Amino acid sequence: MSRLDKNLGIEHNLKITSDVVRNRISKILLKNSEIEQNILIDAMNYMLLGDGKMIRPFLVFATNSIYSTTIPQHVVDLATAIEVIHTYTLIHDDLPAMDNDDYRRGRLSCHKKFEESTAILTGDALLTLAFEILSSDNNASIDPKVRLHIFNEMAKLIGFKGILLGQILDLNCKVQKYSAEELKRTRILKTSNLFIASCKFSAMMNNANSEDINVLALFAKKLGLAYQIKDDIEDNENEGGQDLLKGLVNESLKHLDIFDSKSLLLKDFTSYLFRSCLSN
Repeated sequence: MSRLDKNLGIEHNLKITSDVVRNRISKILLKNSEIEQNILIDAMNYMLLGDGKMIRPFLVFATNSIYSTTIPQHVVDLATAIEVIHTYTLIHDDLPAMDNDDYRRGRLSCHKKFEESTAILTGDALLTLAFEILSSDNNASIDPKVRLHIFNEMAKLIGFKGILLGQILDLNCKVQKYSAEELKRTRILKTSNLFIASCKFSAMMNNANSEDINVLALFAKKLGLAYQIKDDIEDNENEGGQDLLKGLVNESLKHLDIFDSKSLLLKDFTSYLFRSCLSN
């Protein structure tokens, strides 16, 4: 079994995370390519094995480290499924009808490398693949009620009441001015939801109590919100957001106090993500 090491730096643990998730993705895609190699498999490989930051899989593994010294296969599959979902959202975000971006992760975006129709179908393929991974036999050791709850809540977090709604609101935001509350809601739906899934479902797979799960969900919600604000600041779309960002980061860290040293990786990772903003 793989494991993170709290005695080593975040970048080392991010490398471990990346290696574990990429290895799992490679095995899944290799198995499928042995059945029939086609452009869809090529596009999935291109997007999934690019230079992703692996933020969400790391949150899965770091949350798992609160309860376990090793990373069991079902937790690996959760992290992999969430990275697959995240990649699907990026492919669709980049489409001409959405943000119309030519580059992603330092390379041509999916619709530029292949075709727009291929990119749409690749996103669809990744979304369905994520649930195939989550429902694999590797998760059979988890209580069936917990598995069902994770499937159901994942669908809500990424569906028409979740990330998809966030995307619609984000598109509308470009043509009409949003209030602070409307903008906050958009950021939570579009960005925080997968952060919440990463921490909450990892805790649930470890049979965490309801208080832990709720606290981790709050931590992830504020972390995701802060991350999106940071992104907006860097894109010069949120001037004056520095104080709000610092407040959210401090609040998210405060939520982790109930775990004491067990949440060291989550705390260090939060500081790592925002070190450039918080030092100003």
